[in-house]
Order: sequence, then structure tokens, then C-alpha cells
Amino acid sequence: MSENGRAYAAALPARWDPAAGARARRLLARAEATMRGLRSVVEDERVTSGPGTQAVARYWLSAPDRLAYRTGTGAESVEIGGRQWIRTPGVPWTEAPIPGGLPFRTRTWFRWTPYAQAIALLGERAGVAQLALMDPGTPVWIRLAIETRTGRVLREQLVAPARFIDHRFHSFDRPVVIRAPRGAVSGD
Repeated sequence: MSENGRAYAAALPARWDPAAGARARRLLARAEATMRGLRSVVEDERVTSGPGTQAVARYWLSAPDRLAYRTGTGAESVEIGGRQWIRTPGVPWTEAPIPGGLPFRTRTWFRWTPYAQAIALLGERAGVAQLALMDPGTPVWIRLAIETRTGRVLREQLVAPARFIDHRFHSFDRPVVIRAPRGAVSGD
């Protein structure tokens, strides 16, 4: 695929090796546990459905139940437990229902095993393991870059019908302050 003159390629394994798959599953289980155990993390997201379309966002997560994000267009959201506040540029903060009605929890944010019906260890280099996950039922293909020393996921690339998503994780366990916005109006 190419976008804005830049080419992107994905190398798919020629075959799935069961022995490498066992190591990949151990790495994945450790990565999920590590990411769920973080006190905080920042996630940068790029989403596209093809050339000429792109959305960006930055997420701040703070355990156990705080999430904030800002999109490239300036839309913002803050979730604390079962409460959410949203705003778009030029509009005041408004308290709104949580999407899906379920309170945010950091421990449920990092879930890759449901999509690992097939899993492969693509390689390890410079202390980073590359895993490929695939779920034919969804269908979704995920590639994870996991720092083997810490178990932290550094990057997630996801390909699903009509979308390509790139997440980069950083600022692990650094102080993150997420508070309810002052002066928010009720969305009721």
C-alpha cells in the first residue's frame, strides 16, 4: 500500500511454526499481563482506511480507571470510572453517557489473545520480538513489537477490513494526571 508517496509493506510468514507459536504465546501472555499492570501509559494512534484518509489521536491511560484522549481535530474525552466528559473545539465540556455503558478499566484495554487464533514469532532483534496474530473469524491481523526485557508492547499494527491502525506505546509508568474537567455541563 502507498499513501502520500510513502510505501508500506507487510511481510507475512510462509508457514506457521507450532514451536515458535508456543514461544509467541508465552510472549503474548507476558505482554498482556505487563501492559495491564502498568500504572500509566501514553498511546499514539493513526487510523486510515486507505490513501488520503487519516485520523490521529493521543490517549493517556492511568490505572485503574482513567482515560483521556485528544484527536487531531481537537475533540477530547475524559473517562473516570463510570463517568465521561467530552468536548469539541469551541464547545464546553459536557458530561455524557459512557459508550456501551461499561466503566473504563485499564486492565481491559490491552487484549490481544482473543485475536490470536493463529500466532507466529516473526523474529527477535535488538531485544524486540515481533509477533503476528490472526483471527480468521473477525477477520483481523495484528503485529506486535514487544520489548523482551520488560514485556512491554512498543507498537501494535492492526489490519482489518477497511482500516489500518498503528498504535505506538510510550511513557510507561510516568506520572499522568487525568481529572474531571471543571465547569462541565450536564448532557442530560
